[in-house]
Amino acid sequence: MSFHEADEGPFWIPQEQQQNRQLDAINNGHVRKRKLMKDDLISKLQQKGLTMKGQLVNLQRAATAQGIALEEEVTKVVEGWVGKPKGLLQVLWEQEFIDPTITNPYKHYTINGTKKKSRTC
Repeated sequence: MSFHEADEGPFWIPQEQQQNRQLDAINNGHVRKRKLMKDDLISKLQQKGLTMKGQLVNLQRAATAQGIALEEEVTKVVEGWVGKPKGLLQVLWEQEFIDPTITNPYKHYTINGTKKKSRTC
């Protein structure tokens, strides 16, 4: 099950914010640097015509020798909910198994039941 555009949206997002957070949005003001991992370096080296495998340190040396940067800038994406899978708590909310008066259902409910129940073995 996944969210569709016609769905109401996740219950944990306030009603007035659901429309704004429906689709993924790029946050232009936030850019961070990310170190390239092994797979990234291997593919960038293959684009330069080098076929290499091995330890990350050796791949980093080869990339530096070829003029490939070891880091890349990534813009932050604020994820929306359309097209994303629904969680178990969301499905239970839609089936009205979750009490709407509880302020934080993530802390109240567990897979084995509510946390307030006393269990005897």
